[in-house]
Amino acid sequence: MFASWLPKPPPDHDALAGWLEAVEPAAQRRRRATRSTAIAWSWARLVTFGALAFCVYLGLARGQSWGFGVAAVGVAAFVFAIRQHQSAARQTRRLDQLMTLIDESRRRVSGEPVIIRGGRRPEHGRAWDGLPSISPDDPSSESLSAQEIEDLDIFGEPLSVYGLLNRTSSTAGEAQLCRSLIHPGLDVAAMRDRQQAVRHLATDAVARFELMAAAADMRDKPASCIKFFQTVRDASPIPNRTWAVALRPWGLAGPLAMGFGVAVTAGWIAAPVAWLPLIVVVIVNAIVMPSLLKGVRERLRPWLELDTVTSSLMAFCETAARTLPREGQLGAIRRACDAAAAPACLPSLRRWIPLTFLGLSGILHTIIDVFVFWDFQVLWLLERSYLRHRGELLRAIAGLGQCEALLSLACFSAEYPGAVWPELVDDRGRLEIDNGRHPLIAANDVVGNDLRLGEATGTWVITGSNMSGKSTFLRMAGVNALLAQIGSAVAAERMVLSPLALLTDLRIRDDLSRQESYFLAEVRQVRRMIEATRGGRAVLCLIDEPFRGTNSGERVAAAAAITTALVEGGGVHLIATHDEALAAMEFDGKAANYHFGESFEQNRMVFDYQLRPGPARGRNALKVLEAEGYPPDIVAQARRRWEAMSATDPTRRPEGPSPPPR
Repeated sequence: MFASWLPKPPPDHDALAGWLEAVEPAAQRRRRATRSTAIAWSWARLVTFGALAFCVYLGLARGQSWGFGVAAVGVAAFVFAIRQHQSAARQTRRLDQLMTLIDESRRRVSGEPVIIRGGRRPEHGRAWDGLPSISPDDPSSESLSAQEIEDLDIFGEPLSVYGLLNRTSSTAGEAQLCRSLIHPGLDVAAMRDRQQAVRHLATDAVARFELMAAAADMRDKPASCIKFFQTVRDASPIPNRTWAVALRPWGLAGPLAMGFGVAVTAGWIAAPVAWLPLIVVVIVNAIVMPSLLKGVRERLRPWLELDTVTSSLMAFCETAARTLPREGQLGAIRRACDAAAAPACLPSLRRWIPLTFLGLSGILHTIIDVFVFWDFQVLWLLERSYLRHRGELLRAIAGLGQCEALLSLACFSAEYPGAVWPELVDDRGRLEIDNGRHPLIAANDVVGNDLRLGEATGTWVITGSNMSGKSTFLRMAGVNALLAQIGSAVAAERMVLSPLALLTDLRIRDDLSRQESYFLAEVRQVRRMIEATRGGRAVLCLIDEPFRGTNSGERVAAAAAITTALVEGGGVHLIATHDEALAAMEFDGKAANYHFGESFEQNRMVFDYQLRPGPARGRNALKVLEAEGYPPDIVAQARRRWEAMSATDPTRRPEGPSPPPR
């Protein structure tokens, strides 16, 4: 639909902003044209209907037999005008959606971490239990715990990883994107396959916008999307199947009896009774219907609300079948959408669902139902579609969700400045990042840093002042590793990654409901890391200030012990600390020291957020007290105490600036 008139897609991110600027006026012109066409066909509907009514009047009231012939032509013209008007209205709506999507992308290409579709964790995750998988699940994937989800800011507002990625329109897409983030893959082949799918959508902007515009019909139908899935998933055949088969032809008895009565009354047929057959049919139907058709209306009622979501799903399936490739994960989605778009599946449902609007209310419905078992007849037709093709319908919904999750990753990969595709390798415990940035920090403000963890040096101990960048660096590594494992591009100039299970200890809190103190909660979290590394698993452990919930001496001893265990175990690790004793430990070259520095300018502390080799040497706590206007006697007393402590403890050094980078 869009490919015939949209400008040629840009080859890279640098050209994307200009392409979006060119697309917007083109879309506006196209929308004005299609809206004018829709208005013209709307008038054509009105004119042809008026002409049709006039021709029928000529035939009935004026005896002009030619009026009936013209009326027959008028019926065809009226139906044609309706279809053309509906087609033009759909195109206008799709162009409105395209313009909305263009505006959303323009807000993101600068690198500002703008949340478009919300960052909170979807509340309806359990509603999608039973949704089939389009492509085989990665059997090695592991769930992130609540600790990792909170530490890495996966969900939440105003900023979160999910909010940064989320460009979904349907609740199925939200659920699938959420599932991808919580269950990152650990199989290299599956990770590469997913990256290939995301990369295709990221580089083909026209296909990406076509698919997103088709899915955007779901934005105002969150509950209906879930209801459609649950109705199809939980559907069962009509009970008393034998009687139900017999009732279908009996439904014709009412109209036949009515026709017989009219024919006798008009003198077309000679018979001793005219309306007795109809009376008998009505009595029998009134007696039989309540018992044999029990529950039919309840089965039919959900479909009253599912007409629009069925049409929206059909539109998406048609677009996916036209634009997606035939290979890989996108090929699996295309095949699912192709099967659902077959005439006996979604088109059949779309044909029969409107018939439900005659039922379920009013005296007219009751009369018609008594005569022909209307509700039962409609339900029978619907069941032929959604029971026989339940698998195709469920896979189509799964395809919608999976495609939207991939589209969200593709949008980030295409729109984030300087994003690159990570190299996925089958090594054991390898993470290399050049100029890695945290994607939740604006691209114009973020400072990039390098990281090298592997078999030779698997642990970095990072020191530095508060607010110098230690925690952000740890989160940068964790978030980019997560993005790479779910198939996305990453915020770096280069990245090499082998599959690593994420384990974090960045924001430990006490839990009164579980009777866990701050320290106990951290002890249990770190134990997971020790068990994983000693079990030989490939993990990425991120620890910020280990055992900060206990006293100084025991903290240093415990932190030194767990650091030694991690270094001697498997996986790669980043440990941020203030403890110089920990940074001074030797680990036979398997661990390295790095630090973030600071300087004082005009009585305030200034950070450059650059990671440097070696442990931190500078101290700033007393300088901060002085800069913040603490009474001089308090600052002097603190300084004397510090100097006395430094004289007895060789690991403590006097204040001084950090050494220059080597």
